[in-house]
This record gives sequence, C-alpha cells and structure tokens, in this order.
Amino acid sequence: MHARKTVLLALFILAAFFVHAETLDYRCGNYQFTYEDREMDIESVGESFMRLRSVFTELCGFDIDPEVYVAKVRILPDRDSFNRYLESRIGETRSQYVFLKYEKPELSELVLYPVSDEKDYTAFAGPSLNRQLFLQYLYSYVLEPPVWLRDGLQAWVENITVVNQTVQQTRYSPWLETAKNYALDPEKKIPVRSILRAETGSYEAARLYPLSWALVAFILQTERSEYQRFLHEIFVVLESTEGYNRRTQAENTRAVYERFDRNRRFASADEDFVNWITGQKTFTELLNSGVTLYNNGRYRDAGRDLRRAAELQQNDPLPVYYLGLSAYATGDYEEARMWYLRALDNGADAATVHWALALAAHAAKDYTGARPYLEKARELSPSRYAEKAESLLRSMPE
Repeated sequence: MHARKTVLLALFILAAFFVHAETLDYRCGNYQFTYEDREMDIESVGESFMRLRSVFTELCGFDIDPEVYVAKVRILPDRDSFNRYLESRIGETRSQYVFLKYEKPELSELVLYPVSDEKDYTAFAGPSLNRQLFLQYLYSYVLEPPVWLRDGLQAWVENITVVNQTVQQTRYSPWLETAKNYALDPEKKIPVRSILRAETGSYEAARLYPLSWALVAFILQTERSEYQRFLHEIFVVLESTEGYNRRTQAENTRAVYERFDRNRRFASADEDFVNWITGQKTFTELLNSGVTLYNNGRYRDAGRDLRRAAELQQNDPLPVYYLGLSAYATGDYEEARMWYLRALDNGADAATVHWALALAAHAAKDYTGARPYLEKARELSPSRYAEKAESLLRSMPE
C-alpha cells in the first residue's frame, strides 16, 4: 500500500512538472520560437524580429535562406524562469537577455523573458534585444567574427525599433560622447588599423567597444564611398562557401585587415576618421553651445543648436526650456509657451516653468492666462516666487 502511494505521488509530481513545463512552438521566417504563454501575440513578435533581421541583412548582406539559417528563440514567462533556465545551462544568470552560443550553430539559442505586461514585441523591445538578436544573426554565419565588427555593429543597431511593423532608427547614439572623448584623446585613442587588427584582450573593452561603434558609424555615414564598399567586401570575405565560417577569430581578423590594408585610398584613414567624429556634435556640446549663445544674446543662433539637442534627447527638459527662453527673448510668446509646456512634460522644475509661463502670458497681455501660472508658481515655491508673484498680480488689470 505504501509503495503504491509512493508511485502515485511520483506520477503526480511528474505530471505536474510536465503541465508546468508545457511549451508551444512557432515558426516565422528564420525564427523558431519556443514559449509557454498562450496569450502572447507570437505572430507580432515573429514579424517584428524579421523586420529587425531585414536591417541586419541590409547591413551585412549574408545569404537570407531561412531554411539554412534557423534562429532559435526561447521565451520564458518571467525573470525567475529566465534565471533558472540560465543556471541550468551555463551555471549562472545574467542581468539582460542572452544569446547562448555553441560551436554548433544549430544548438545556439536566444533566451528572453517579457519585461512588461505587454503580450507583443514591445514586451522585449530595446537595446538589449537588438544586441542579442544581431549577435545571433552574425554567429549563424561566422563562428568567430572580428571583434570590432561584432561590437561595432551590435552597438550600431541598439537604437533601432519596430513601430506598427515599421522599422525606425534614431540617428543619435549614446556611444557618441564616450567614443569622441577617446578618439580625440592622444593617450586613449586607438588608430584605425589597430582597431581593425584587435582581437579579444587586445584592449580594454570599455575603450574598444565605443571606438568600434564609432568606426562602424564612420564607415556607414561618411561621404567617402570606398569605405562603404569595404564594408560590403568584409562580408564577402567572411561568408564561407561551405555554408558556415569556422575559421578562428585571428584568421578572420587578418583576412579583413588585409583587404583594408591593400587599398591605398585608406592611407588617410586616421585623419578621415578624426575629421568625421570631430564633426559629430554630442548632445552635451549642442546644449552647452545653445545655452552660451542664449546668454550672449544670440537667441536665434541659440535656437538652432538647442533644437538639434532637443531632437537628440527628446525627453530632456533643459534644451526645450532654453528654447522657451530664446523664443520669449525674441517676442514669440506663443512659441515660448509651447516649449515651456514641453519642458514641464519632460520633468523640468515645475515652479520655475510655471513662473516662465506666467511671464510669457503676461508679456502677451493674456492676464487671465497668467494668473493661474503665477498662483501655481507661488504655491510650489513660496520662497522663490511668493513676493514676485504677488507684485506681478497687483500690476495686472482686473
């Protein structure tokens, strides 16, 4: 009797395990998904992943045959499941999504979990997903790509997203400021040819990674077409006629470098690269320039740089607040109001912005509109605005 109970209990536990671990499979283009959440809009996820993959293909130009290059994606239901799965595979967990790479590409898989309650692509979207998706794409063709190419391209695709099944990419990269600081520092810069020859461990990753991004960005954005042609040639060199490039990192790095080094047009590569990155204005540079121009009374010139800064960091309150100040200084009070309201939405100091809104409304002789702004500024910061607000209120006609 006891043995029978033991067997029944074991069967119950085993059945419960399989119910808990029940998975679903779905194929979309190159991607083979394994997932558990039946409510997930897996078709949307698959379509979005294929949209991103089309960007990778455009960058690299590898063969797109979905039957040859199947990419496995495992979607766990939550972070705890993600951690347990990684511990069972690699003995540790990770803070972000991870592509588990094995020597046999058919065994490799991208492991994800939703970071929000959404049931579609937006539950996974972001730089971490883009990096790992790109690495999965690249490693499905090349076992050991050159370090600069791997890191530079995965950083390049960070700011891509899919909105309503349309791919969008912001031009500004968060790596620009760091890369520019390194590239223009005589002690920290790495010559172009040294970046191209770099292998794992050649330089500290914190320096090589942003410079690799910068080199890729330069190649893609420079007006010198020979650099784009070189990028195309790289993937011709790396794509194996046998279907999978199993050469070592050193061999692939050397093959790519030799293709670069034999082109005499690249003799000025360091100068070309420095000239390009010098001309790339960072958010901080544009903001500081705009503020300086405003303080010097050059309001229209200030507006030019501040608008560019606002385009690069759309959620930052400072450039839009200073755009409001610049518009106010030129007498365009309605435009000033618009920028102030946007600064408020972006998290600017509420008391300061309400005071600025009050001044713009007062200057436009919109006294009715100015009153609530004055009262709010006084309420939010009595020490700064109580006396000034009261004085301005008394000066306005009833």
